[in-house]
Amino acid sequence: MSALSALPMPKRREIARIIAHEIFECIDPTTADETKVLTERVFAALYETNVIENKEFYGSSFNAERCKLLRTFAMFHGQAMDYAELYNECIEPVQAEAPNFAMSSDVLVRMYCKAHYTRELCIENGPFADLLVVQGNGVDDDDCSDDDNDNITSEEEEGSLSDDDDIIATSSDESSEEEEVAVSVPMPKKHKNKTSD
Repeated sequence: MSALSALPMPKRREIARIIAHEIFECIDPTTADETKVLTERVFAALYETNVIENKEFYGSSFNAERCKLLRTFAMFHGQAMDYAELYNECIEPVQAEAPNFAMSSDVLVRMYCKAHYTRELCIENGPFADLLVVQGNGVDDDDCSDDDNDNITSEEEEGSLSDDDDIIATSSDESSEEEEVAVSVPMPKKHKNKTSD
């Protein structure tokens, strides 16, 4: 077994994305089982992933620091929903002219939240840093040596997250197929005004 923070960054992100997905499903009102409190929902959902050691699931919930982070994730989701309302108002003219041209706000909320959750889960000294993960998930002892990981600075970690944290979203037109598509958004270029000769 290894702590999440002891894993090489690519593997850490991989597991963090799995956890982030489950957290989102437990928070989003369209998929959450609201008969239980958030922390209990996440606790049960992560147990089913089989990427976390069973000893992490003694009891009925996580420790106070992890529960606090989960509640901040829920607040972040609420902010994202507010942004989604504003976004929907902004794209009304586009939708009228070209239905389905603009991306669904539901997809954007999912992308936005899961990317944020993943980054937070990968923080070196975060509440989930000492989360014990299953080595049978493809993690080798040699890859998790202290010497290798001690050489990774927080600045390098942040850079690797921003560079490689590609976001996967489900297209609203393909919800029945549940296909995943990578979304790349280039920076807009400024248009120059044409001058008359």
